[in-house]
Formats: sequence, C-alpha cells, structure tokens
Amino acid sequence: MEPRKQGTWRFWPSGPGWALVTSTILLAALVTGFFLLREFADWPGADLEPGVLIAILVISSVPVLLMLLEAVAARGGSLGGFGFTLNFGAVAEAAAEQPPTGDVPRNMGASEGLDIADSAGPQVLDAINEFAKNEVAIIDLQDGTAWWETRLAVVCAGARRLGSPRAIAFVATDAGRPRVFQGWAEPAHMLNALAASDQALRQALDRAAVFAAQWNQVLQPTPAATGNPQYQNLAFTGAVRRTDTHEQILLHEMHALEKTGPKKISIIRLNDLFRAFLNTETLDESLPEEQWLRTVFCTRTDYLAVTRRGRYMGLASRTTLLTDLYRNRLFPGLNCDDARG
Repeated sequence: MEPRKQGTWRFWPSGPGWALVTSTILLAALVTGFFLLREFADWPGADLEPGVLIAILVISSVPVLLMLLEAVAARGGSLGGFGFTLNFGAVAEAAAEQPPTGDVPRNMGASEGLDIADSAGPQVLDAINEFAKNEVAIIDLQDGTAWWETRLAVVCAGARRLGSPRAIAFVATDAGRPRVFQGWAEPAHMLNALAASDQALRQALDRAAVFAAQWNQVLQPTPAATGNPQYQNLAFTGAVRRTDTHEQILLHEMHALEKTGPKKISIIRLNDLFRAFLNTETLDESLPEEQWLRTVFCTRTDYLAVTRRGRYMGLASRTTLLTDLYRNRLFPGLNCDDARG
C-alpha cells in the first residue's frame, strides 16, 4: 500500500504500523486484566471464561481489521474480492425481465395539426390506456420537437391516477446518435415540476381536477347536475359513467394552452424541469464490472438504466439485481425455477 499523508486514511487514522502496535497493546492489557480479575475477584468463572477470551481476541483485532478495510479501499474498494460478480449479460437479462415496453407515441399519438380536445382526443386516450399496462414507459424526445409540455403533463396525470407506469424513461437524439438515454423519473414528481414551472399549466391541471371531482359526485347526468355543464358528455356516455373522465376534461383544458403556442421539450428543457430528481445512473456495457457493482450497491433508486455505449436498452429493477448478486454469492447452487413455477 502506497504511503499516504496523515488524515487521508478512511478506516484507520495512523497507518499499518500503529494498527499492529495498538492490537498488541490491547491484547496485552485485556489479557492482564482478565487474569487479575480471575485471581482477585473470582470473575468471570468457568462458564464465562471462553466467551470473555473470544471477546478479548475480537476487541484486540479491531485495529488490524480496520487496516485490512483500508487496504481494500486503497485498491479501489473491489467487491469482486468478496465473491460478488456482475456481467453485462446478467444486467441485460434483468432489464429484459421487465414486461415488454414500447415507446409512448410521439406527442401522445396526436399530430401538431390535430385538436386534442376533438379529433385527436381518442388517439391520446388510447395511448394512455396502452402505456398504463406497463411498469415502465419510454418517451423519445428525438430532436427536441417531438414532445410538448402539455402532452407530457397529460401522460403524467394519467400515470399518477392509474398508478402505472411507475417510471418514465427519456431517450433523445444526442450529438446525432438516436435513443441516447437521458434519465428516468416518477410521473407524480414530473407532474408537480411541470405545474410549478408554468402558472397557466398549473391552473389548467387544477381546473381539470376540480371539474372531474365534481362530476364524480354526480350519480346520473341531469340538467341540474353539479359541475361544468360543458363537461357532462365527457363524464357520461348516455347514462353510463366514463372511466376516463379526468383525462377527457384535462385534454379540453390543455387545448386552450396549445392554441397559444406549445412549449417543446428538448434535452436542455428536460434537465431544466427535472434535474432535481431525474435519475441518470446507468449500467453501461463499456464500463468495468467494478463500476457496475458500485452503482448497484451504492445507489438508492428503484431502477437502473441499462445502456450500450449510451444507447438505451431498458430499465432493470435494482432489487432484482441485488437479489441475484446475493443469491449467487451466498447460494451459488440454488435453483429458483421450481419456486417460480
């Protein structure tokens, strides 16, 4: 181990020589105390003597153990030495275990020339119902013109209400390379950030929530029913209550905002909006195994992006990766196929 200045040791402050000296002094002092107590105080007694001697050995070896940890840290903290291994094939397999996930259609499937409150509405609602079937959704920002903030707000509002998807991953064309991973985030956090960034958008979200709540209290559509009359057809089809009332009303509220000129989401805008909570940790094929292990063990996110030289391949459950690592280390011969069946 190369010499280092005092104060740079992370586990033991005084270097390897002092670790051995300290352990020797501790052992001598504790053993002396043990014999003195046994001679003059008749303690610890025959039953406790083995346990006390073991405790003495453990305590006196602490400085040496700390020095060993220091040696591991000095080598880069290699976890491979403890039997943990992780290869890109295993990482890619963990990502593949997620249900098949397709991209959310560009701008929710509605082209720029279509009114989301009218002819494009069914396309948007179909897209919401489709991506809600997946735990993870993918949004491709492409060159920064493919998505509007109003449409992303509808996606996030639908995901928050339906409870799925739990995560939205963003990819984009970056430096001419398509589908480069930019980060992932939870829909509820993104919806709050979008509302905080634009007062008109926040008011539209609030109005939609209020009108939807009012119509949810109405048992049957009547002329005297509580709620904005223009939204009665969005809350009911005939006498049957619609299950997508909130999204229907939200589309109409967003329609007014899009008339004034939609705000598009580029890579820069994505980071401006969501930098505080956008998860960008990746397990990239080009990185060494040691860095994969550090990422899996040291991050606290639910998912980790699997990439191949920056290009997105999928989101892997960090819990799944940790489970596989510990199982392979502690129970290398364990077959889980029967348990899954």
